[in-house]
Amino acid sequence: MLDSILGKRDFMKWTKRGEELESLYQIALQNVRTKKKAIIYGYSREGRSFADMLKCIGDVKILAYVDRRYNEFAEDRTGIPIISPECLDDYVDEDTFIYIAIQYYTVDDVIIALSNRGYTEWYDFLVIHKLRMLREMVENDFLMIPLIEIPITEKCTLNCKKCSFFTPYYKQPQNFKLEDVVLWLDEVFAKAGYIETLRFVGGEPFLYPSFYEVLCYVKEKYISKIGRIVILTNATIVPNEKTLELIGSYPRARIGITDYTHVVNYKEKLEMFKDKLHQYNIDYWCDADKTWFDLKFPEEKIPATNVRKVFDDCSHHCRTLCDHKLFWCSFNASAHRANLIDSKINSDYINIVDATKNEILEFIWGYSELGYNDLCRWCKRAEYISIDSGEQVTRKDI
Repeated sequence: MLDSILGKRDFMKWTKRGEELESLYQIALQNVRTKKKAIIYGYSREGRSFADMLKCIGDVKILAYVDRRYNEFAEDRTGIPIISPECLDDYVDEDTFIYIAIQYYTVDDVIIALSNRGYTEWYDFLVIHKLRMLREMVENDFLMIPLIEIPITEKCTLNCKKCSFFTPYYKQPQNFKLEDVVLWLDEVFAKAGYIETLRFVGGEPFLYPSFYEVLCYVKEKYISKIGRIVILTNATIVPNEKTLELIGSYPRARIGITDYTHVVNYKEKLEMFKDKLHQYNIDYWCDADKTWFDLKFPEEKIPATNVRKVFDDCSHHCRTLCDHKLFWCSFNASAHRANLIDSKINSDYINIVDATKNEILEFIWGYSELGYNDLCRWCKRAEYISIDSGEQVTRKDI
């Protein structure tokens, strides 16, 4: 593989803020044009289509597909091997480039795995989806954002002890003003030409009294610039009929339900919620996992021995917009709002109004002044410490 002077540990620290993308693009193009062997990570429809395109545009040889679903050797219909990730190194030499063709929300895990094995993004591998975003930005000044999360309320119907949004730690949880939420939407769409997923979160979003007005505003002004609307809920509040009708009218809307009925008794209301979604033809998923990963924050402020590694090993993909600030980490955004972090170093967020499009995309991809977030000093998410989910507490217990 190519020995680059830019290792991943220093890769995400800004050296030329707002000017990083052009050099990344040239590096990517150079490798795409000169490396004549390709490995496609992801035996998916997108992966197979991309492989066909590579065959058409030059004398590139597809060595293999990599897919974690294949534990034993297999071949596609043209005889190209389909291998497990553990076998990847056997197929790679200096003239090989790896193209990642999997869902964007799972790609960070693969990037981390490849980086930990000595491969460097853009030099040894690239994510096809990110290459498209990079090309649109560099060639057309068109900013595509994969995911933006917007909190509309700090209030919640539950009070989970280990909530990653730190719900129990808000002394006086508030609903955000409607005019503020609308302004944040205007600010991000003033920069972004397209947002693939716009996600509304809380607290509990359906507690927000002006949620219908927010959804109306989004549909009226920005629906053509959004791939999908997602709302995360615990399904303890059944929305009113006009809100359900509006959500059902969106071309691509999904409700993400987290089921806490193993600790809180609301099974009847949960089923009522699902029935309403079926009635209005609203797509949804229901996550009934009974375990979480413990951040170990803020109750245990044990400093990390290698803060940069904590950031590099984190696969968290949620960028949060709140109070004109775009946070790289939704946990970090919540910790700031709950006054659990008092950082004087502006490395956790950028001002969406003042930042250029280039700076926004760089930041979304992990660039910052420090190369990590302030919460990384304490966060233990990347250690994958499993705990029971949804344990309820009162505020006096915190």
